[in-house]
Order: sequence, then C-alpha cells, then structure tokens
Amino acid sequence: NSLAANKLTSALLAGTWQNVHGTKLTFRKDGTVIYHGKKYYYAVSSGDYIQLKGKRGDLAIPYRYVSGKLTLTENGDSTVYRRKR
Repeated sequence: NSLAANKLTSALLAGTWQNVHGTKLTFRKDGTVIYHGKKYYYAVSSGDYIQLKGKRGDLAIPYRYVSGKLTLTENGDSTVYRRKR
C-alpha cells in the first residue's frame, strides 16, 4: 500500500541507523553519510533511491521508508534499519 509509505527527505534521514546485525549508517546534516565504513555524499532521489557519490564511484540504493523504518536493498537483499535513540 503506497499510501502508508512516507516520503523520505534528507532531513528525515539525518542521524544514525542500525540493523539487527549491528551495522550502522550515519547520515549527517552536511550531506555526507558513512556507509560500510566509507564516506559518501548522499541525496534522496524522486525514484525511491538514495544516491551516494564517493571517491571510488557512485551508488544508487533502492529504499523504502515506512513507519519510521528504513529498508535498503543492497546486492539483492533487503535490510531494515531503525533509527538509534
């Protein structure tokens, strides 16, 4: 149900997120993210992707943001991240 999905913005992303395995993502207000230990610039695209730009190339990661949970599809696997308090 697409009506349940919230529109994700950079402001909503800001902060640290963690999955059940303890992997963390930190989206900073300066437009950078630490993703798998590497720093990227990020932007949320209108096509339900988070665009990452880094020194070693660009990534487009499909996402869903529903009920405060961020689901990223990485290498064909969906991973749910929850905001850390």
